[in-house]
This record gives sequence, C-alpha cells and structure tokens, in this order.
Amino acid sequence: MREAANHQQYKQFMSFKPRDFKRSTDPMVAVEWIQSIKTIFEFMQCNNSDRLRCATFMFKDDARIWWQGAKSTLDLNAATWAEFKAVFYGKYFTLNTRNKLAREFLEIRQGDSSVADYVKNFERGKYFTPMITGNNDIELNHFLEGLNATILRDVRLSNTATMGETIDRALMAEKDSQDIVREAQTKRSSYQGRDSLGRQGTSGALNNSNSSSKEGHHILDQQTRLTCQLPLVIFVGSYIRVVSAEFRHTRVTNSFISAFFVQQAVLKPVESLVVYKISLPAGPDLKTNRFIIACETQLQNHKMFVDLEVVKMSGFDVILGMDWLLRHEAQINCKDKSVALIDHDQKAFLFQAQ
Repeated sequence: MREAANHQQYKQFMSFKPRDFKRSTDPMVAVEWIQSIKTIFEFMQCNNSDRLRCATFMFKDDARIWWQGAKSTLDLNAATWAEFKAVFYGKYFTLNTRNKLAREFLEIRQGDSSVADYVKNFERGKYFTPMITGNNDIELNHFLEGLNATILRDVRLSNTATMGETIDRALMAEKDSQDIVREAQTKRSSYQGRDSLGRQGTSGALNNSNSSSKEGHHILDQQTRLTCQLPLVIFVGSYIRVVSAEFRHTRVTNSFISAFFVQQAVLKPVESLVVYKISLPAGPDLKTNRFIIACETQLQNHKMFVDLEVVKMSGFDVILGMDWLLRHEAQINCKDKSVALIDHDQKAFLFQAQ
C-alpha cells in the first residue's frame, strides 16, 4: 500500500518536470534549484521524508556521488527539510559564500547596468540579508541608495511609497533619460560637416539688443547672434556670467533657458513625464518638464554643447551652470578673470573676461 502511494506521489512530482541537479560552482544555481523544488513540495503538501526522497532522486552525476557519502550524516527517516538543506548548502552554498553575497548586497549599486538588471540582482541578493528584507522601509531605502543619481532624482521627486511604485518610476525615468540621449545624438549628428548657424549673419538671426531691452541679461551682449532655426546656436561675446541652480535632494547644478526666450526663438523643447522642482539661490522655486537638448554654444569660435532646462525666469536669457563647466573641464582663474576650457573637438582654449 505504501509502495503504491510512493509511486503515485513520485509520478505527481515528476509531472511538474523538476530539474536535475548535477553540480555547480555557482551557489545561486544551488539556491534556485532548492527554491524550485520547494515550490513543488509546498503545492503537493509533502512531508519531510517524501521531500528528501524526491529531492535526492534528482541528484545526478557528481551530486549523486556526493550524496552517497553525505546521507550517512542524516537519519533519513527522521530528518527534516531544514536539516537536509543544511547538509546540501554545506557542500554547494557554504557559509563563507553566503556571507560574501550578503556583503555584496549591502554594497549593491546599479552602476552601468539597466534598472531591470539592477532589480534582478537586488531581488536575488536580498535573501541573504534578512535584517534588511524583514523591514519594508529599510529594504526600499536600500534599493534607492543603489540607484544611479539621475534615476534616483526622478524617483525621489515622485514620492513613491512602495517597492512596486519605486521600480515602475525608476523604469520610466530610465526611459525618459534614454529618449533625451537619443534626441541629443540625433541633433548632434546633424551638426557634423556644417558651419554653425548664424555665423554669417543669415536672415532670421536676431541681435540680442533687439531680443530683449531689459538690464541684467549678462549671458548675451551686442556681439551675440541667436538663430531662430533649430538647433539653437548661442554665440557668447566679450564676457560670460555663469550662475548655478540646484535640484533639491541631488545637489546637481544645471543650465537653463528662459521660457520667454524659447517662445521668441520658436523652439520646440523635449518634454518629460516628470516635473522637476528647482531651487535657485534667490527667488521662488521653479518647475519644469521641458528641455532644449544639445544646444550648441559658440565661444571664441569654439563649438560646445549644453542641455538647457526651460524655466520661467527674468533677468537672464540663458544660464550656463556647473554641468556645462564640468562637461568642458573648466579651470577658473579668479585673479586673471579667465577660464580654461575644452571644446567639443577636444581643443583647449582660454577665455579672457574683460
């Protein structure tokens, strides 16, 4: 009777097509194998002895040879599933390996991987640190800390509350970023092999003195020419004033263009699904979800590019921030009132203020 029952249970177990286990130098293969057959056992409601019998039947090759010796350390009639796992992990998933994976998880970072791959690695690694995964708030915070800064910025601004919402927002932020990069690459490719727009003073170019009569527009002067054609080209004349603004939560400085000037120049910004809140050194907070990507700047006939965020501001047409300075490896000499820069073609030059 018992033999018939065992045969029926074995037949049911094999109907789920469990995987064989031969051997593996990758500890995660062993962990995933245990998890896969555990799922079957829970569905079948197997007791400990049935679990051991079915699991060890799946051992093949080197694993079967190992089991012939290892099973002598257990009382197979009384051993629990936890005791079997301890013996199995002692061979294929050692304590040193578990500690190593736990340390790696505590230091996990997205790095160059995609958000999807980061999520996968996070989900795999969290099982080794129950002190983190046992608390939803701590787990969510640990996940956020590992995200790249640009993705983290968008996620934090969205005020997500759950892991699911956070992952969804991170994936959306990554897609927005990729769309912006593709847009920039498309525009930059159109610059190759042609002179900068507006250099010959073509029709449609606007003199800065006509575009604005307000005082304090220090980014542009009377020598500046702005084309109304796309892509926008900014010529910087005899002096330049750089003002930085700061994203809340990120401390990342950026560059800006006034919404009024965008309208006057008939530009078509790229729009993001995320609305950013920006804190300036003085004045009220600003909000935007519009960008001018890969805007070309001309400084002493040197071509450079900048990504501009469209904001409602007065007193300036364009603000070139720390992102522009860093991109062009600026070295500022306050005493001489000069800035050493690297242009788009990797040529060094010195800008001397008057």
